[in-house]
Amino acid sequence: MKLPEKVVLLLVMLSVICLDQALARQQGQRPSGPPPEAIAACKGKQNGDKAQFTGRQGETVTGTCQSSKDGTLFLKPDHPPKERPQENSSQQQGQRPSGPPPEAIAACKGKQDGDKAQFTGRQGETVTGTCQSGKDGTLFLKPDHPPKEARQKTN
Repeated sequence: MKLPEKVVLLLVMLSVICLDQALARQQGQRPSGPPPEAIAACKGKQNGDKAQFTGRQGETVTGTCQSSKDGTLFLKPDHPPKERPQENSSQQQGQRPSGPPPEAIAACKGKQDGDKAQFTGRQGETVTGTCQSGKDGTLFLKPDHPPKEARQKTN
């Protein structure tokens, strides 16, 4: 049985679209929608309430809670990311700042060296681990399991 050319072309186009989306996810491109931190900041609040959260580079992000199209309440920043001042030259050059991420430090606030802790990662995953002191004495969460990027580099 021979398929018409239009059906074959349609199947090829659908395959390319699916492959493109799978590659984007695999390469770590940011999923659409508000980040988990923006949703968590508005938990228990109402549309129009003011809220804030600590951003990925340790900055305070302030804004107003607003409903998304699907009804999820999230923090809409007062200043979009492009307007926020860059805090150091490594961030301006697109390099990852050195040291543990702010979430890992915040997870161990009020805890002691060796205590268990957890935080919500950038993709909404739960990161568990043990608090430990860094070279500068800062207490941070050392994950029980390395991040996906580190595992992929060693494989």
